[in-house]
Amino acid sequence: MSPVNAAIAILLLVCTTIASLNLVRLARLRRSFQVLHIVSKAVFSRRDELLVGLAATVALLVLASALFYPTERKTQPDDFDSIPWAM
Repeated sequence: MSPVNAAIAILLLVCTTIASLNLVRLARLRRSFQVLHIVSKAVFSRRDELLVGLAATVALLVLASALFYPTERKTQPDDFDSIPWAM
């Protein structure tokens, strides 16, 4: 076998291997998309509860920032210019 034919055979083997690995990656990706579809259905079915939890979290963040602002403003006036900076 000539060196050119050997190089072509090796190149063909490498290309075939890469193509096979891409097929494996696509199969994994398909499984991931199935999982994402299941998760998105679960999130969509419980969106009201999740929105209430998010609103409560934001409200608690604003309340805590408003409560800490006066005390922290006295000790660090440069860092706490306003309540949003206290967040």
